[in-house]
Amino acid sequence: MSKYYLFTIFEHYSFHMSNSKRVKLHSEIKNKESAIVYDSSLMNSTYIALALSLIAFLLYSSTITHGFVLDDGLVTTINSYVKQGFSGLWKIFTHSYRAGASITTDSDYMYRPLSVMMYAIEWAIAPNHAWFHHLFNILYYSLTIFILFKTLIKLLGKDSQNFAIAICLIFAVHPIHTEVISNIKSRDEIMSFLFGILSLYYCLQAYENKPKALYIACISFFLALLSKEGAVTILIIIPLCIYFFKDYIPFRFFFPYLIVFILWFLLRMTVMGKVHYIPDVNDNQLVAASILDRWATAFVILLKYLQLLIWPYPLSWDYSFQQFAIVSWSNIKAISSLVVHLLLFVFALKNWKNKNILSFCILAYIISMALYSNLFLLIGTLMGERLTYQASLWFCMGIVLLIARLLKFEDNGSPIFQRGSNRSFYSIISLIFIVFFYLSFQRSKAWKSSYDLFLCDVSQVPNSFRSNQAIADESLQMYMKKYQNPLDSIKYLTQAQKFYEASGSIRKTFSNQVGLGNTSFFQKNYPKAIDAFNSAKSINSNEIIKERLATAYYQYGREEAQINNNLPKAKELLLKAYEIDSSRMEIITDLGMVIGLSQHIPEAIIYFEKAYKMNPKDENTINNLAHSYIAIGQQAKAEAILATIKK
Repeated sequence: MSKYYLFTIFEHYSFHMSNSKRVKLHSEIKNKESAIVYDSSLMNSTYIALALSLIAFLLYSSTITHGFVLDDGLVTTINSYVKQGFSGLWKIFTHSYRAGASITTDSDYMYRPLSVMMYAIEWAIAPNHAWFHHLFNILYYSLTIFILFKTLIKLLGKDSQNFAIAICLIFAVHPIHTEVISNIKSRDEIMSFLFGILSLYYCLQAYENKPKALYIACISFFLALLSKEGAVTILIIIPLCIYFFKDYIPFRFFFPYLIVFILWFLLRMTVMGKVHYIPDVNDNQLVAASILDRWATAFVILLKYLQLLIWPYPLSWDYSFQQFAIVSWSNIKAISSLVVHLLLFVFALKNWKNKNILSFCILAYIISMALYSNLFLLIGTLMGERLTYQASLWFCMGIVLLIARLLKFEDNGSPIFQRGSNRSFYSIISLIFIVFFYLSFQRSKAWKSSYDLFLCDVSQVPNSFRSNQAIADESLQMYMKKYQNPLDSIKYLTQAQKFYEASGSIRKTFSNQVGLGNTSFFQKNYPKAIDAFNSAKSINSNEIIKERLATAYYQYGREEAQINNNLPKAKELLLKAYEIDSSRMEIITDLGMVIGLSQHIPEAIIYFEKAYKMNPKDENTINNLAHSYIAIGQQAKAEAILATIKK
């Protein structure tokens, strides 16, 4: 309905009215007109929100074809609770994160049932289909962008719509989010942030005299906590938002939040009990550092986070031991990081009273990163790109506002391409958007499979023990799948050996030493295999390594006998295999053969007799034993043994 039409109606019906009625009607028309304008604005913001969410969906749509990657299996393919579908929901709710995987992980101290329950429901609908889980990751991420735009409009005001668009655009395509969206397991990050933003949105609605919205806000906060413990920062972020963007802080709003937090905490303690957690040094080497070195190294990591938020390239799935060395306060990066963060914090406090929005962005960023900084408590990893997910929102907001301030751009809500608008602001935002979109699209390709991811990233973090170990394991598995075709398989075997050696040079573990032994064994480099297996045995002497050692000595002995005709060396090696495992008939038989060929017949008979007792029906063993007795002149005994073949 146009203003002209409303005016015409007013003129027609007010001709014969009294002045008081005319004024009243004019007021009603004005109210209707403002309502129409408001509805139009609401509709426009909805279309914009949909467009932004569509951009996010299109960016990551290619990941739908990806498989289970990295540790996705812990919450899908090898998680017994998840594979039970709907019947496993209660078990998931009453156990720790990934408890259904039946393996010991650092997740025993985590309680994140919501995302795992979602996997179980999805598994019940489409079991063992990675694409289905990837699809929902993208849908939830797109929904997050939709709600984020709506929330920013409420926070910044309708006149700051262009700011909200710019913030959402940069956030939606920021490459540091590729791990969160492409990794099925990171659903906990997506849902925690989604419900956190939803909680802020409804809290702002409650502030606008819609008290019932507070119930939805509290429910959303509870769901955010059930998704990931890091949502606890909402308790500080929301009051901070109200202080900076609204006129006053209604503290009565935050008591329900506190009650929700207490209820969640009691639930978590009931399920988990008292949890005392010490990270593994391979995940977080700060556990072995002094408190001062720990803080210095933590500040180096915080500087790395800022660098990746500003220029997110190159990225990696892993930053564990020993990609970052433990440093002291003599390290220039540690000092620089401390200075940078202190200056930011001081700026935020100095501009606290005048409610400078950049101050808000800095404080919100610091609060969001505090739990993952390793300054106040040690977490299960030294660094992870996914840990910046919430903090990156406030970073993106700060960058957009900083660019606007430098260019003296003021958002009055006018259309972007309106004549006279500040084109330089939109040009810079567009450039950032294009670059980030391209980097995210390229980066998401690496998450197609574990092999693709590990091979892509190992060159970016060459000092990471885990990254080298991971690509070595995947390469060995690729070899095992394709070993029947040497042209395709040999490259994987060579590659596996290379990275097992790199992993072992950083930190020798049972796993990489066994892996190095296996690759050397498959290459028939038995001396190197034996050295690696012995190295593994010194770390953990179990039945697995005993079997591998015995097999390596056995095959080495056979090679010396059959190819090199070195019977003394063959005997020495086969005896070592026998000392490790005296229960394997092939070792005993071949040892007897080598000794017999060395013309030590009585000694050979000892081993043939052992083999005969183990399997008196084996014809080769019977013939070997019988011919040995013939060789020493015991014809009757030989005939008696041969007679057993006829029986």
